[in-house]
Amino acid sequence: MKKLFPIVFASVALFSCNAQSSQKNKNNISTKRTAAMVEGKDYVIVKRFRVEDKQGFDNPVEVSSFVLPASWQVNSNVQWNLYSKCLPEIVQVSVNAKSKDGDFELAFYPATQSLATGINAQVKSAKVIPDLQQLMDAGALQQTQLARQGGNNAYNHRGSAAEGVLQFADGKEGLVFCTLMQTIVTIPGTQGGMASNIQCYVGMRIVLKYKSGNEAMARKIMSTFFSSTKLNPTWFNAITNFFIAKGKNIQDQNWKHIQEIRAVQEQQGNNIIRNWEQKNDASTAAFSKNSDGFGQYLRGVENYKDENGNTVELTSGYGNAWSKSDGTYLLTTNPAFDPNVEMGDTQNWKRLNK
Repeated sequence: MKKLFPIVFASVALFSCNAQSSQKNKNNISTKRTAAMVEGKDYVIVKRFRVEDKQGFDNPVEVSSFVLPASWQVNSNVQWNLYSKCLPEIVQVSVNAKSKDGDFELAFYPATQSLATGINAQVKSAKVIPDLQQLMDAGALQQTQLARQGGNNAYNHRGSAAEGVLQFADGKEGLVFCTLMQTIVTIPGTQGGMASNIQCYVGMRIVLKYKSGNEAMARKIMSTFFSSTKLNPTWFNAITNFFIAKGKNIQDQNWKHIQEIRAVQEQQGNNIIRNWEQKNDASTAAFSKNSDGFGQYLRGVENYKDENGNTVELTSGYGNAWSKSDGTYLLTTNPAFDPNVEMGDTQNWKRLNK
């Protein structure tokens, strides 16, 4: 694949047509201009990819969506393990995305997969992300409240976030972002007093492997990925209700909660851009703040506004953005570049404002 997000781009030649120019001549001019514009050099296209849960419901249900380069190959999977006693391991989400030239590869690992043996890399550096600690604390409080609702009053949670720089055996480098949650169970001790049992699990493990020297671009890609990630609140609410029922051992209610999503799914129909992607639902506020926090921490995105006033966060450094209704975006440094002209009149691109 052409190199991601390059520095762009030669100015577009101005042209004019007089009233006697034929449609054939206009088409010829348009064709020449399109041929002169090179994707990956003169402009870059990113799109919104979607993760579907094909196992937990009668029909596939969207779980989340995120923005990455449109030419990347993206695969995702949602795996259910109803027999697990650990709630975070019941529903496992994984994503693998790779550029055509192999210069970049992003992997979102499920919580049960061992990271160290899975990626075969050494840690060059690691640090806590203090800017996100407050968000992790909010998530820990939410999980503690869920435990309380499930009747588990002895449970408390504590979280943290960290990043690392990796060195792979093939010479490539990588960025890794992890969130860790501790479950602290406090119970009466055998000899009086109270005893605490602490269990740790990783809530998020994301690795972006890249060609050596491309860390700055890798951070932009990760920033766009984090900031653009949206969680479907309907799916999230159904899963939350399932966990509550699981915690209360109400087995006959488990799938009843899960099936509640079907009616909403049918209402969604074939709409490409969902309302839940354009706003932060109250039920997923903690998730939205977490993903936005990572994007802001990496400082690799710029804010744009669509025609409805909705905020869109896209890769920084371009200054000009266009969008289509299917969740595709075009970024360029040239304010005169119009993809409707350069790429054909049927593209229906709309300019985003800053």
